[in-house]
Amino acid sequence: MIYGPKYGWCQVEIDEFESRASYLTDVPLDIADAFIELYTTDTPKVAIEFDAEGYTYDLILSKHRGNSYVVDFSEEKPKIYEMDKYLDALLNEFLDDIERDGIDEWANFLVCGDVDELTHNKELLKAKIDQLKKIKKEHYTLEEFKARYEQVFKGEEK
Repeated sequence: MIYGPKYGWCQVEIDEFESRASYLTDVPLDIADAFIELYTTDTPKVAIEFDAEGYTYDLILSKHRGNSYVVDFSEEKPKIYEMDKYLDALLNEFLDDIERDGIDEWANFLVCGDVDELTHNKELLKAKIDQLKKIKKEHYTLEEFKARYEQVFKGEEK
């Protein structure tokens, strides 16, 4: 989903869509906030705008349809990329990305070295990631549901 935070830039890659995102939006916190809103409210979908400095694109996360979309505004006519991933899979990918690159790197994404802001961003991002990990434990993924279904009904279907 996101990787390589450096000098206020990162890469965004979801299925067939790939682009860059700049510090003009707080990429990791915006994504965390979107997941938190979807999992803790009745909101059916959330749009996250990314700025690539020269064009923008939106990631639309949906919990009811199960599919997510990217609307790419880099060309005159917007292009829509339908994602072949469910919300739980995207959440797992996001959490893995933050862990892989490290909270410190992502906390520094927007502030680029200001010590006070870095400390604040690190605490804020860590709190949101901890909240998302707790949410994840409370929800079954599709794979976990299938595994539980197979365990419960194993041998009963003929």
